[in-house]
Amino acid sequence: MTREDFYFLTSDKIQRLIEENLHRDPVEFALSYSQNDFSVALVSQQLKYLRKAETKLPSWFHARCIIPGLAYEQCSSETTAAMKNFQGQHCLDLTCGLGVDTFSLAKKFVLVTSLEPDPALFEVICHNFQKLKATNISVLNQSAEVFLQNYQGPVFDLVYADPSRRDDSGNRIHNLRDTSPDMVALFPLLKPLARNILIKLSPLFDIAEAYRLFPQASKLWVFSVNNECKELLIEINQSSDFTQPTQVEIGLFRDKYQSNFVFPASENGHLERNTDILPNFIAEPDVAFYKARKVSALFSLYFPQWQGALNYPDGFFLSDTVKGEHFPGRIFEVISAHPYKPRQIQKYLKSLQISRINIVKRHFPQTTKVIRQQLHIQEGGEDFLICTTLKEKNWCFHAKRYKTNEGTAIRSISE
Repeated sequence: MTREDFYFLTSDKIQRLIEENLHRDPVEFALSYSQNDFSVALVSQQLKYLRKAETKLPSWFHARCIIPGLAYEQCSSETTAAMKNFQGQHCLDLTCGLGVDTFSLAKKFVLVTSLEPDPALFEVICHNFQKLKATNISVLNQSAEVFLQNYQGPVFDLVYADPSRRDDSGNRIHNLRDTSPDMVALFPLLKPLARNILIKLSPLFDIAEAYRLFPQASKLWVFSVNNECKELLIEINQSSDFTQPTQVEIGLFRDKYQSNFVFPASENGHLERNTDILPNFIAEPDVAFYKARKVSALFSLYFPQWQGALNYPDGFFLSDTVKGEHFPGRIFEVISAHPYKPRQIQKYLKSLQISRINIVKRHFPQTTKVIRQQLHIQEGGEDFLICTTLKEKNWCFHAKRYKTNEGTAIRSISE
């Protein structure tokens, strides 16, 4: 978005037009106004992103903020931004972007200074923060590199950074050294200026690589919303009295509630792999535990009363009984177990008049798409087909979501 685009969108005439057509389909709007002498495409795009923001950024939607498309696609949701549980006097956000994290941090800090080097986006942000009545945010039209090289003020309680993971052509960047700004290169400048440093990484980033790049890390954060990994963050706490070992904290948001699990980074649990049973129950923890490599630790430390085992360190938990409630993930009750022979399974599902089924797989050679093609079945319904490997053989389990606390005896594997 250019400055001219911003001035156009904030004009009284266009703001009235957006308000009048807010709940109209953007494509339909564009077609009906195609003969007008203003930028219909730009207005249509604002309608599109405002409608998207109603769920992802409700504050931006209700304030009728200006939302550039690229900034929207790269920003956190308000839900994940609120999961960053930090507070203090003064916070520095090196990468303002659309300002979602800045806005959330401003609710917990007395003052937030935020940097945005792009002149047009800078004007958008200032306009939006006025709309949002965020009066304790100071936005500077500077790059992180220039600001850090010249800053001579007091130490910040928190320095936060969410470096851009796209290049000038919009392609995704996977190497942290190629992101903007380069946080590895800037780290020596940051150290004397912050009591605490928080760096957001791609959800796809390998945590071993994160520890290698930042060996000073005091904590790894993994945030998940409705079983979808949203954020991976490295925290470097530089407080002189910080004596705790490196930790992993997993934050889960589901059904309007947040829960947190804390593990020692070196503790991975001690569950034995056991593939000699056909389970009556299969548990699949939230995806954040897989990302943090804490599946075994979850069962070892938080659910030691469960009798069962993992078929792989990052596989399913197989159990004869289920005890306890509020499991951070999904539990399935097994109806029947089958060696993976597509024709037999297809016949079995047909006998039950099941034409739609949800497929869940881990450590299985076929993709979900291939499984569907082989079984000639569509996605959906209340039934699940859980596919995995036991004793080096491919198995699938017809199951439903767990609803009771009752379990039965272990069944041995046999064909």
